[in-house]
Amino acid sequence: MIVFEKIRWKNFLSTGNQFTELGLNEDEGTLIIGNNGAGKSTMLDALCFCLFNKPFRKISKGLLVNTVNEKDCVVEVEFVIGTIKYKVIRGIKPGILEIYRQGNLLDQDAANRDYQKYLEQNILKLNYKSFTQVVILGSSTFVPFMQLPAGHRREVVEDLLDIQVFSHMNMLLKERVKDNNAVLRECKHELEMATNNIRAQEKVLSKLTTVNKERIAHQQQRFDENEQRMCTLKEEIGQFQDNINKLSDAIFHASRVSSDDPVKEWDNHNKNLREKTDWLNSMNFSSLHYSGPGTSLEIGLADEHEWMGGASESQNGIICNPNIPSEEVFTTPHALKVKGNVCSTKPLSYQGTLIQDIAVEFQEGKIVKASASKGESVLHKVLDSDEGARRLGEVALVPHSSPISQLGITFFNTLFDENAASHIALGQCYSKCFKTKKNLSKDEIKSRGGNSSMIHIDWMIGSGQIDVSGKDQNGNMIPIFKQGEWCN
Repeated sequence: MIVFEKIRWKNFLSTGNQFTELGLNEDEGTLIIGNNGAGKSTMLDALCFCLFNKPFRKISKGLLVNTVNEKDCVVEVEFVIGTIKYKVIRGIKPGILEIYRQGNLLDQDAANRDYQKYLEQNILKLNYKSFTQVVILGSSTFVPFMQLPAGHRREVVEDLLDIQVFSHMNMLLKERVKDNNAVLRECKHELEMATNNIRAQEKVLSKLTTVNKERIAHQQQRFDENEQRMCTLKEEIGQFQDNINKLSDAIFHASRVSSDDPVKEWDNHNKNLREKTDWLNSMNFSSLHYSGPGTSLEIGLADEHEWMGGASESQNGIICNPNIPSEEVFTTPHALKVKGNVCSTKPLSYQGTLIQDIAVEFQEGKIVKASASKGESVLHKVLDSDEGARRLGEVALVPHSSPISQLGITFFNTLFDENAASHIALGQCYSKCFKTKKNLSKDEIKSRGGNSSMIHIDWMIGSGQIDVSGKDQNGNMIPIFKQGEWCN
């Protein structure tokens, strides 16, 4: 006889990414009740799916996976046959079928179909049809069971279940019916008395009512609704104003204008950025190497590249900061010399879609694999924009201690968000990031390794756990960032 002890599932039908667990061995018998939609049929579907790879109800296997998470659908069933304890684990996306006997995983060298056959013939000794006819008496299989001869039905029940349990339950149900009938009679009596009382009151009210009750009720309802709406609007306005104040404070802080002397602070900041670009240009690194959680990336730099950042000269000769805030130093990578793996450290907001947990693999400068926990379809559309969309057009270094990073806020604005961490940009390169900046043709830029694309999208790969080194012209590795901060 099969004695079920426990069933648990997640990402199955309407259940989410947390296990739903039912213990079935806390007593000699377990009674599960609930309203329609509470999940009773879901439990039966999960049980049948785990044991026989198909649900109890007529539901396509592909529809069993939770439509929100779309993966990691798992059902686990624990049961005892005789003195032997078994555990079956079955999953979708990824596909899983594991059978444990006394805590040990059974040999899975055989084909999956043979593995299922072994479960049904050698362990359960039941197939799906027999199981749903004699073990699960649901709405769809109860009629075939009842059509069996009475003697056969009794033999099946006595063979599968402890008949004393049902006898006891039958006695309890009879007593419950008797009690309910008594309560029902009392309720009918009270209902009759209440009905007579209501009728008498209605007669009195009909004589006393001289105004239009419906109109009064309607006007009162409108008054209550307007009052509630006004209170809600006041709360929303207050919250909105509070959010505006917080956002303003964050923007002023990130833009270095909260100090007593913002001009001096920006002069010092530009001086620091200039020192970094001068040092990087003097080193003339051939490539950058990133390492950290989920990241092992080598970015080759374009021939005759030049690092830039901070203040620059405008077309009218005035020295200014074209971008505020600005925490980055940046240059042009070589479009054909990028390899390895890298993961995003902050979400990317692209045209109203939030793309999270980006993970890509580069080979010969091109992204060959890409995934994301959220917004993956949009990410792939971006990568397919044109030939250059899978290659890099910018690499930028930003310390983890930057004001925007320390705020811990995602602004959903590239100008602010890109200055929160070191980042790379897919697509078009900056033609100005070459030692010879003026009058470079497209062919000259391409010959130096510059990328061409109709897009330029920055996303963050830096954090307090990322180290960056540069390879000099002699092949020596020179530390640039240690745990997200400048080494020099």
